[in-house]
Amino acid sequence: MPGCYPFAATKSNNEKRQGGRRQGLSSQSPISLSPVPNSSSAMFLTSSLLQLPTAAKPHPSPFLHGPLSCPSPFAPSTKPSSPPPCPSTSLPLTVRAMRTMQGRVVCATSDKTVAVEVTRLAPHPKYKRRVRKKKTFQAHDPDNQFKVGDIVQLEKSRPISKNKTFLAIPVAARESRRPAETASEDLGLPLESQMQ
Repeated sequence: MPGCYPFAATKSNNEKRQGGRRQGLSSQSPISLSPVPNSSSAMFLTSSLLQLPTAAKPHPSPFLHGPLSCPSPFAPSTKPSSPPPCPSTSLPLTVRAMRTMQGRVVCATSDKTVAVEVTRLAPHPKYKRRVRKKKTFQAHDPDNQFKVGDIVQLEKSRPISKNKTFLAIPVAARESRRPAETASEDLGLPLESQMQ
């Protein structure tokens, strides 16, 4: 059927007028653009596929096919039942980095939301010197308990809104140093104002 395949070569009206000849091509070299595969090549492909071994030995490397103790689901088994799943490969690996951070509250005007500024040290891309980098995160404060200047810890949680994925947790306050009072008590000497 001449109209069956879109790539089948048919004679156009110009070729019929010219007696079947195209410009620059002789009639001895027919051009066939038909996508119909040759039957001998199709037979060769199926015969080569039939000759492949059905049970190929797995590669000895555990990096390609997993550990050898876990049976492959494609390997032929002696038991008619399906092999049990391998416990080591059943769970996907999760990366737990940057789950908690610590920072200072810089804005607490929104309801149940605080803006926390986190400072971290990162190497400069060109000079390789450690540089302080600051980033502000929106954190959830369900009780509105934090004020500006409080030190809080940010814990990763489910997304609460478009910009909030952290929960603000209070951190114990740092001990403030009082060097003037401790120095006078440590020496045990009276001050000049007390000597008179």
